[in-house]
Amino acid sequence: MKLGPPLTSWLQFIATALAYVLAAAAALQLTIPPGYASPFYPAAGIALACALVWGVRGPPAAGLAAWGLN
Repeated sequence: MKLGPPLTSWLQFIATALAYVLAAAAALQLTIPPGYASPFYPAAGIALACALVWGVRGPPAAGLAAWGLN
């Protein structure tokens, strides 16, 4: 079964947002006291990779996920 372009776009959006939230939540557990910065933040790499692979469809998903996580 071949998925149509609109469904594929939504699946990419959801996958990007979910991967970003999981990576960011894990990184926020590693914050240096008093909790302002994390020395390791893989969510930024996920956002960059999605922007490079999917073009303009990647950053809105990462931005929405970052907004929701904070």
